[in-house]
Amino acid sequence: MNKRLVWIRLAYWAGIVADAVVAIFMLVPQWDSRLLGPDIVSSPIFELGIRRCAALMIGWTVLLVWADRRPVERSGVLVITICPVMLGYIGYLGYALLNDFASLGRVVPSLIIEVMFIVLFMAGYLNARKLSAQQKESNLL
Repeated sequence: MNKRLVWIRLAYWAGIVADAVVAIFMLVPQWDSRLLGPDIVSSPIFELGIRRCAALMIGWTVLLVWADRRPVERSGVLVITICPVMLGYIGYLGYALLNDFASLGRVVPSLIIEVMFIVLFMAGYLNARKLSAQQKESNLL
């Protein structure tokens, strides 16, 4: 298999696995009380909202599976995943930190993970662009 294609598919499948795990925690927010804090998770309003968001997370997981079926042609999904999805989450983390909803110790690990995913998704996207250009060039020859 082409090395570039491996990077593209790695980006998709890292996102698929991560989103599926997060969706499970969103469906059962009590499991995530250590990260979020028991005072947040115990709120019925929070539980209702986070479970509603789980449907969107599951939808995004399915979108990444769909994009992986044609990884080069659908590589734009990786960019859309970076912005607005991941950058929006980073903004949310900043808001939570600045408004004392979360401590720095709780925010930094999530920021590190998000930056790692952004780098991986961007690498996947750039590899898809290069592979697409190579395919177009070979078709012209």
